[in-house]
Amino acid sequence: ISSGPIHLAALCGCPQVTWYGSPYNQANDRRYLKDWNPFKTPVEVLRYEKWNAPVKEIVERVKYILRQI
Repeated sequence: ISSGPIHLAALCGCPQVTWYGSPYNQANDRRYLKDWNPFKTPVEVLRYEKWNAPVKEIVERVKYILRQI
């Protein structure tokens, strides 16, 4: 979810998993991956119609991103 902690994580170089709901917008992906990520910190962006991200998928994405570092 886009909030203060994700912006601080990007600035600290901490990998992140974030998600947003519809309407899906490629500008949102760009914000998380580039605009709000000046140090190119690893980010996994998930998209859900009603912001209802399944916990299991979030956990899998966290595990995935941690294996990348």
